[in-house]
Amino acid sequence: MVRNQGAYYMQYNPSEVKERTLTPEGKYTFTVVGIEETLTKTGKPQFKLSLNCDEGVIYDYKLHEFMEGVYSVFGVTNKDDLMGRIAQLDVKHIDGYAKVQFPVPPLEAGKYRIRIEEATEETSKNTGKGMIKLKLKVSGTNRFLFKYLVEGEWFATSVKSVCDSFNIAEPKGPINPFEWVGKVGGAVVKQQFRDGVKEASISYFIKPEGLAPWSEKETITQTAGVDVDDSIPF
Repeated sequence: MVRNQGAYYMQYNPSEVKERTLTPEGKYTFTVVGIEETLTKTGKPQFKLSLNCDEGVIYDYKLHEFMEGVYSVFGVTNKDDLMGRIAQLDVKHIDGYAKVQFPVPPLEAGKYRIRIEEATEETSKNTGKGMIKLKLKVSGTNRFLFKYLVEGEWFATSVKSVCDSFNIAEPKGPINPFEWVGKVGGAVVKQQFRDGVKEASISYFIKPEGLAPWSEKETITQTAGVDVDDSIPF
């Protein structure tokens, strides 16, 4: 090790530097080897969690929230009991990196103010029919839910429910869902089990009167919601 102007750096032979390789996708055993309380760039509290993979790789994660999901995985109720705990977690390749996938607790059932983040015309994988896919952000959270308006018996009713909730003029001709982006409305969220996993989904849309005002929250990369085609509006 060489010291230079108050900083330390390691001397190395470039021929010995190995190309970065990713841990293959799959399920691995992880042990908690470190947890540290830190702050985000905006001064909000967060936790730095260090996990030792059974492949010999240590993963560091900065968690702003969803700690209850981490506690559940490792079978504890607070951070002080995390050290040394062992659990199996999935590793997936995302944006060129191998990342551990933590479960995100589903949004609680209730009434929420929501905003249309994306509205796209797609084809239903279940029916082969055309549909409008809505990606909806939940006020006061970094959660996203999805709703699908599939062409068929309930399509007109579904479109009307969106127009009523988000104060959108009912279309007299072809629908342009891109004009819906940015509109704010309300929804009743329910919880349901799919393949044994509890998930949150939109039950139906409501007018937002009486709901708490729209509130932004610092966005992180985790996303929640049921991504399933809906052919009926409930």
